[in-house]
Amino acid sequence: MSNSQTRHTKMFRAALALPLCSIGAVAHAQEFFYSQPITAGSGVTWDSSFWVDPGGENDLDTDAQAWENFTLDHRVLVTRVRWWGESMPPLGFNVSFFNQDPNTNASQPDLGAGEILFEEHPVVNSAIGGFFVDLRTPIVIEPNTRYFVSIVGLTPVPFAGWGWAASDTNNGGTFYWIRGWHHYSVLPDDRAFELWGDCLDCTPTCEADFTGDGVLDFFDVSAFLSAFSAGDPLADFTGDGQFNFFDVSAFLGAYALGCP
Repeated sequence: MSNSQTRHTKMFRAALALPLCSIGAVAHAQEFFYSQPITAGSGVTWDSSFWVDPGGENDLDTDAQAWENFTLDHRVLVTRVRWWGESMPPLGFNVSFFNQDPNTNASQPDLGAGEILFEEHPVVNSAIGGFFVDLRTPIVIEPNTRYFVSIVGLTPVPFAGWGWAASDTNNGGTFYWIRGWHHYSVLPDDRAFELWGDCLDCTPTCEADFTGDGVLDFFDVSAFLSAFSAGDPLADFTGDGQFNFFDVSAFLGAYALGCP
């Protein structure tokens, strides 16, 4: 356990001595819903980047865009996107979502209709060697429906691409375009990303019930402490990839709320 985690664990134990009614309800709203985890060693990164031409006449053959498909089991309001790849490009990222092309059963986005959500993020947050953004306009994703997410790095320097890391998820490959190829194609591997948000049709869960027995007691506290000390993602209550007092505070808030 790091010195920081040791210090926060001591603070956590001290906080438990307080009456629970004095603890604010600060449990995080976002939940992790979907993941295509990064391949060990990042795998083969594929360029997904645009040169931002100051003259506005970009025809760079190395410009490329990747789209990764996904399907969720529940109706979800997606509020955060996390991904992995090469170092941060100077101008940030474009993050966009697309529907499945209705004119084919093949896994490909509906490029004719354009994005159902497009956001440019010049500033992103780091997360365990990768990046994440909280969407300015959260998007509702319907269950059992194929969608696509696209991450594109932006650079003011020609030929300075950004590579999106691979995932071993085996989700049908990555839909891909590169200007110099003059056609669309499907890459054999998938891209690494995660989706976070709020489930709109899920049965309420008890976030602080670490033992899964439907009762909040000392055993849940002990299980949380063990997960926190081990750096287990289950104890990352704020979902920011770090383990600190904010996770402890969020757990205490969830504990104070009790189980449904």
